[in-house]
Amino acid sequence: ANISANRGTGKDTRPFFMAVGFHKPHLPLVFPERFLSYYPIDEVALPSNPDAPMNMPLIAWQGYGELRQYQDVSNITDKPGQFVHPDSHLLPDAKVRELRRAYFAAMSYADDNVGQVLDALNNGQVLGADNLRDSTIVCALSDHGWSLGEHGLWDKHTNFFINTQAPLMFRVPGQTDGGIFTDQIVSTTDVFPTLVDLAFGTAMPKCGAGAANEKLCTEGASLVPLISGASTPNNRIDRSSPKRGCMSGKSILKVSPS
Repeated sequence: ANISANRGTGKDTRPFFMAVGFHKPHLPLVFPERFLSYYPIDEVALPSNPDAPMNMPLIAWQGYGELRQYQDVSNITDKPGQFVHPDSHLLPDAKVRELRRAYFAAMSYADDNVGQVLDALNNGQVLGADNLRDSTIVCALSDHGWSLGEHGLWDKHTNFFINTQAPLMFRVPGQTDGGIFTDQIVSTTDVFPTLVDLAFGTAMPKCGAGAANEKLCTEGASLVPLISGASTPNNRIDRSSPKRGCMSGKSILKVSPS
């Protein structure tokens, strides 16, 4: 809002960058009570796959210690002679529904906060900051997925599909106005070179063997070819430079007109 106001009065016309992080959805699942009304408890579905896969190696599973640090869960799970193990027990349905409802409410709370940021950007038009909305790139992303009782699991810390996926959305005025979707696999390491490419039309150098001595390089790839023509088979992203032990969530890229 301050940026919009300063631009409206001509006080500041510099390009700007904002990184805005929201802690929710995250444990503890605390949020304004009104968000619970969006999710009546009797409409909250149980996970369709609540059991651990058969013959699953134990290293693939984990005991959701983050959730079990809260007494209402530890009172159920931490019993003498029992271990949080795929063959031992699951949380009762009532607790599963309660936790899933709370997570959904926390998601809506985060979404509401994102909306407030976008409203401040959009309202720049009203304040006289011409083309602020229509000249600003917006990227929305998260760092990982989260289990809500699927496979008898909670939290993250696994390589199950639901944990390794993450949302990633770009809004680029003039390029994504019609909405684009691609099912090519991308990575959060791609966000930085993509934003540089979009804002400056410049490709960042790839990190090589001597990357420690390079002032600026990327282990990701610009997604501009996908944004420019996601449906074109030849628009592939360049991953010719090897990663150096970097691990990140994978995403399905969506670019949105809204």
